[in-house]
Amino acid sequence: MFSSFDYFEKEFPVLSKLGKLAESYCETDPNSALYKIRKIGETVTALIYRYDNIVCPTGNINDVSPVTRINTLQNYGIINSLLARSFTKLRKIGNEAVHEDLDSSVLVKELLPISYSICLWFAGTYGANRNPEYKEYVAPEKLNAVARKKFIVRVKKTAEFTQEQKHDD
Repeated sequence: MFSSFDYFEKEFPVLSKLGKLAESYCETDPNSALYKIRKIGETVTALIYRYDNIVCPTGNINDVSPVTRINTLQNYGIINSLLARSFTKLRKIGNEAVHEDLDSSVLVKELLPISYSICLWFAGTYGANRNPEYKEYVAPEKLNAVARKKFIVRVKKTAEFTQEQKHDD
């Protein structure tokens, strides 16, 4: 399956992986897709901290909240207000997915192009190709065939199980 996130595979495989997972979960598990999209924003900000040698008070980027990362990057002039708003949107909706079980494929479809744009900006700013070809995000025509299949599970009555199956966990 083609993915716009394939563009990042060679140099930033973690971004490629997160983006492709979000796409594949869009219809079947939108909650997980929103979490993966949030993770894209967190990963990009952490990478910027590393590449720009921004010092964390404790020395560990994981001790710096995503809000603080975004604000610091904007205060240092590394990201502009549009990027800061984009990161914030990914963070807030991702937080709702994680903490409040938000589950919306409509939101996933809205956030995938935003997360792709953030990745494209990051790759063009910090990657080897400082003049990337800026292509618009293209949603996959077909999601992973396995993810799109509907499975019907027949529940067996206790009497239908063998003795061995009854004791398997």
